[in-house]
Amino acid sequence: MAKFKHITFVGFGVMAASMAADLGSQFTLRAVTSAKHHNEILTNYLADEVYDYDQIDEWSKNTDLIVLCCPVKRNIELLKELKKNKVTATIIDISSTKEEICKVGKDMPNFIGTHPMAGTEKHGYMNYELGMFKDKVWYVTGADENVNNFIQWFFAKPVFITAKEHDKEVAAISHLPQFISTALAGCKSVKAAKHSGNALKDMTRIAHSDYNVWKDIAFTNSKNILAEIDEFQKRLTNISVAIKQKDDKKLSKLFKV
Repeated sequence: MAKFKHITFVGFGVMAASMAADLGSQFTLRAVTSAKHHNEILTNYLADEVYDYDQIDEWSKNTDLIVLCCPVKRNIELLKELKKNKVTATIIDISSTKEEICKVGKDMPNFIGTHPMAGTEKHGYMNYELGMFKDKVWYVTGADENVNNFIQWFFAKPVFITAKEHDKEVAAISHLPQFISTALAGCKSVKAAKHSGNALKDMTRIAHSDYNVWKDIAFTNSKNILAEIDEFQKRLTNISVAIKQKDDKKLSKLFKV
């Protein structure tokens, strides 16, 4: 990863901190986040420099790579500012939806939309994990050797995809599971239960993920998410009907997935 020696993370939550921890002392790392976190980030050696968001004229200069790590709508606004300021550093984002942000960056040759399929229901830089991205798929919407090398530094697997294809695919494999988990955890009987089995624990593990992240995902990929919810509701209705009718053949068929 010869080209990227100075890396700036804009938004320093669990994902950015996990990347910073894996990169280590071989790179100069810059964190852009709220002032209240600056001292702790420096004390824990997670970054060499820290800036506030509104210091964009400072943190966007003298850096090789800018990684936008905020919720997607904030990333879109940040990208617009970087575009306006004609920042020349390579810029990537790690947002969970790609169509809207890639529309903003379509005429920016230094921007590539990306999305690592990694993370945790925990949030905040203090919950960073070493090796979080190892062996994980990392979607990439454009070809760039240096960005590819950056992704492979974490032993992740770059997968090239269009923004449109990405949003349709992750609606099924990532976004739908989140909303199912949240709905299940909110059921009265589940909330009232004094005990739970492993199945329930597994299915509700992500239920309390950061709402500030997920509201942006929901509202920037609503068409695809709603289509997946509709499909899921149809299958659930079919299961309900089979149980009501005590239809062994129909229920057995629905179990064959």
